[in-house]
Amino acid sequence: MRVPSPLRSLFALLFLFTLLFGCSHEPNPLQPPLPGTGSDLQIKAAPAGYYDSVDSSTPAAMRASLHAVIDDHTRIPYTATGTDTWDVLELADEDPNDSGRILDIYLNASYVKYGEGNLEYNREHSWPKSYGFPNDVVANYPYTDCHHLFLANDSYNTSRSNKPFRSCASGCTEKPTLEYNGVGGGTGVYPGNSNWTSGSFTEGSWETWIDRRGDVARALFYLDVRYEGGVHGVTGYSEPDLILTDDEGLIAASNTGANEAVGYMGMVSVLLQWHQQDPVDAKEASRNDVVYSFQGNRNPFIDHPEWVDCIFAGNCGGGGDTTPPAAPTGLAATPGDGSVGLDWVDNGEPDLMGYAVYRATASGGPYAEVTALATVSQFTDSGLTGGVTYYYVVTAKDSSGNESPSSPEVQATPTGGGGSGPAIWINEFHYDNDGTDTGEFFEIAGPAGADLSGWSVIGYNGNGGLVYDTVNLAGTLPDLQNGFGVLAFPMTGMQNGSPDGLALVDGAGTVVMFISYEGLITAVDGPAAGMASTDIGVSEPADSPVGWTLQLAGDGSAYGDFTWQAPGTGTEGAVNTGQTFAGGGPVNQDPTAQANGPYSGEKGVAVAFSSAGSQDPDGSIAGYLWDFGDGATSTLADPGHAYASTGVFTVTLTVTDDQGATGVDVTSATISDTTAPAAPVGLGATPGDGSVGLVWDAVGDADLAGYTVYRGDSSGGPYTSLHGGLVTATSFTDATAANGTTYYYVVTASDGAGNESAYGNETSATPQASGGGDGPLVWINEFHYDNDGADRNEFVEVAGPAGTDLTGWTVVGYNGADGSAYLTVGFSGALADQQGGFGVQAAAMVGMQNGSPDGLALVDPQGAVIQFLSYEGSFTASGGPAGGMTSTDIGISEPDTAPRRTSLQLAGSGSAYADFTWEGPLDKTDGLVNVNQVFIGSGGGDTTAPAAPTGPVATAGDGFVDLDWTDNGEADLAGYTVYRAESSGGPYSALTGSLLASSTYADNAVTNGTTYYYVVTATDVSGNESGDSAEIQAAPSGGGTTIPMHVAAIDPSATLVRNKEYGHAAVLVVDDLGNPVAGASVTGSFSGSISSTESGVTGADGWIELTCSSAGKPGISFTFCVTGISLAGYAYDSGANVETCDGI
Repeated sequence: MRVPSPLRSLFALLFLFTLLFGCSHEPNPLQPPLPGTGSDLQIKAAPAGYYDSVDSSTPAAMRASLHAVIDDHTRIPYTATGTDTWDVLELADEDPNDSGRILDIYLNASYVKYGEGNLEYNREHSWPKSYGFPNDVVANYPYTDCHHLFLANDSYNTSRSNKPFRSCASGCTEKPTLEYNGVGGGTGVYPGNSNWTSGSFTEGSWETWIDRRGDVARALFYLDVRYEGGVHGVTGYSEPDLILTDDEGLIAASNTGANEAVGYMGMVSVLLQWHQQDPVDAKEASRNDVVYSFQGNRNPFIDHPEWVDCIFAGNCGGGGDTTPPAAPTGLAATPGDGSVGLDWVDNGEPDLMGYAVYRATASGGPYAEVTALATVSQFTDSGLTGGVTYYYVVTAKDSSGNESPSSPEVQATPTGGGGSGPAIWINEFHYDNDGTDTGEFFEIAGPAGADLSGWSVIGYNGNGGLVYDTVNLAGTLPDLQNGFGVLAFPMTGMQNGSPDGLALVDGAGTVVMFISYEGLITAVDGPAAGMASTDIGVSEPADSPVGWTLQLAGDGSAYGDFTWQAPGTGTEGAVNTGQTFAGGGPVNQDPTAQANGPYSGEKGVAVAFSSAGSQDPDGSIAGYLWDFGDGATSTLADPGHAYASTGVFTVTLTVTDDQGATGVDVTSATISDTTAPAAPVGLGATPGDGSVGLVWDAVGDADLAGYTVYRGDSSGGPYTSLHGGLVTATSFTDATAANGTTYYYVVTASDGAGNESAYGNETSATPQASGGGDGPLVWINEFHYDNDGADRNEFVEVAGPAGTDLTGWTVVGYNGADGSAYLTVGFSGALADQQGGFGVQAAAMVGMQNGSPDGLALVDPQGAVIQFLSYEGSFTASGGPAGGMTSTDIGISEPDTAPRRTSLQLAGSGSAYADFTWEGPLDKTDGLVNVNQVFIGSGGGDTTAPAAPTGPVATAGDGFVDLDWTDNGEADLAGYTVYRAESSGGPYSALTGSLLASSTYADNAVTNGTTYYYVVTATDVSGNESGDSAEIQAAPSGGGTTIPMHVAAIDPSATLVRNKEYGHAAVLVVDDLGNPVAGASVTGSFSGSISSTESGVTGADGWIELTCSSAGKPGISFTFCVTGISLAGYAYDSGANVETCDGI
């Protein structure tokens, strides 16, 4: 059993004493001794020289050299009876103020160290394990890497789930923090000291609060550099390549339910901002030391935050990025009542952090900055004096701290009826009295009819400048005197000064006024962050009579017309003593925007937008501003706008009336693409031995996605596609052609929206046998030369008959720019028999050039060039063994956006180079038979075909046919092929592109009401195919026919957690063919010494583990029974269950 946390250090010391003086211990050579279980109990900082080998000359050099420093760390078990991640994290996340507690990352809560199995906090994978490494096995290093594991409140960890890190400024739910030790405390105002979240899974967002967002950013930067693929240098286990990105599609594709070779997470642009906003602090530095003491590697971005800019922003050396953003353009100022609204065009720099707004009372300055860094391209400057002209400029700032030149100056003169200060203001309040404080409140005053919905008053504590309370306002100001009125709001617990303050915030989140009493304060969070208060100059002493308040007195119509008075008898909810409102009038009513819509249109064709119906009830509309959601705007009332891409765009219309008030309406525009590309032309065919080579002219459409090659047996068709997916090159080899048969070919082009062109020109060819010349005995079989980011792991692979001695064989790299040879790699040893009498061997080729074009020459031990292949074009070699030879372009390439662990590979089946076709990029298989390649023995080998499969059975359902047959018994069986026809006796078409490993197949590409006829063949590793099985038929139909499923296994178990024992039952669900069923909802009941009813959903492997929600004392006994299974399209057949109940 696990030792509770408070006793762990004692047990560790006792264990250490035993090791030193009591007995010998033979460590696992793959697992160095861990602190607390061996001889090292000290928390260690980075040793001198730890980073001496880091090369900061370029991003690629720094990434490679830094990876070499931090890789091959010691893996900490996730959960174990000895030292595990609980032990490490309870030291790493220890409360700095109390060594017996931990401080969690999201709620900012301090908890007693409970250890495993507590109900307060758990372990958060900041890089969600579902994105690349979901299964905890001994070879999975990132799963337990404590540099990115944090202790987190259970509920907040569940809410975060596996959402990417993003900004979440609108439509989001607040997840506030607790105030602890002067830090944190949610406010209800974005962003405050809160986390913010929306949506779910990959489409969701999680914005970490300001004090810890840098921590998670640097944890993910560490993972990106630590995990580069390859293998662990000590254990030899394969490791994933973890990559940060802004591509949501790549992130979603990483969530497969299995440990993957490549995993993606984001959003990297947001993490770069968080890294700047939340610098490294003492907590984070101490955490790095703790994890280093256990794992033996450090997070370099905590020790050297400046390296983030080099690797992830490309700014290395010379102090980093020194180029400022461009000056903002299009600055416009709109005067309002005591305010000026500013708007400008968004800057386009990828490293932009925000904007600074500067104000002056004279043209040309001097200017004063009037806001903290603004993250949007608009700002409202409030609390201004009516009739005074103000002058503004705006600058842009990037993530490296560079500030742009100023924008052109603009000016505006706000209105205000001759008064000064805000038109709505705090008019009276009470916070202190003799004895226990009672009746604390504040009062708001302003023009009658003013709607206070969305406004708020924020209480600020002068000791630290933090928000302590938020009161949300509601209601409409009444007409109590000359067009003005007041409303009072309770604020129990208003603090007693020395000093404290109140901020009035309007519905747009702008601070209208920030006053304080008993001294000045500067706010550090909430909406007034960075602002200094104005001391009203009077206060309530602690012995003030109950019922006294502080109030404004004087004559006027704005805050600046009145003066704060010494404490006196309160007038809560009424006009103050000595106060007279004058010059009042009706409140200007906001205009109404009518954006109409929703709109739809074609990409590249202007959509007509209309503001018809927009109106101002007490004046006229003076201006229109359309935001089309793609970065473009218009100030016309009824503009036209053409979109450059497809999608659903948010369209916003803002109207401004003749008093400066605004109204907003939001709609959408759905832009589609129904125009097909032009048909390809110039199609030509070259017949070969069992193949036809095709080439055609490229189609120039900007949104071209690829091509489809079709073949027919007669001119004019009908034609059948020769491949799945789209061909991205302008060439294709038909390797399925039969010698002596004339084939007719056409090609179509498709765009990104799925529009397919008409057929291009038809061409024909008749392949013929070449007399046994099937290409070279040894050939280039696979290679990798380009990928996203810095190129890495370049290699070339050759293939040939097993036993071929490769000693003396070389591959020479050629530069297509001048035809020169630039690099030679060699091979040695004999090819192993990996499949069908053939094998492959790979060699690293670091620095393989990136094409446009470049090439590879395969040279035998006698110096003869066996192959001269090129990619991204062809060229003539100017020297080396291939001098004077012209290369053969393989017709495909690796783009510079390709994932790192991909390659170009030969695919197909055969025994010589000419039998295969180049494909890719695909997941690399260096040293292994390629993904879609089958070697078939040739010449004097096995020519005996397997027996035809027997016992075929077809089961029809709603939209599917399930096939099952008896396994063949041949030792050299390679697999099966399923053929289908729509008439008895054929002709049949193969349904599988590669051999099936199992004797079952589900045909889901069927139409209800159609009768299908099936036969199955078997193929051995030498390529011999059997005759057809007996023909079977089936007719799928609607009406609720479903696939049977049942329980194949129940595996009961129990675990002991803090002297309580919990029961578990793992259930396997399969269909009637024995295939695992994913997504099935399983319900079952526990009975015995523990009892509960539980449910869950099966994973991709068909298993679900249910845990009893009640616990018993050690030694529990229980029976678990499955009570129900459900899944659309399936029927639970309990009579087929292998077992329905099991227990311990």
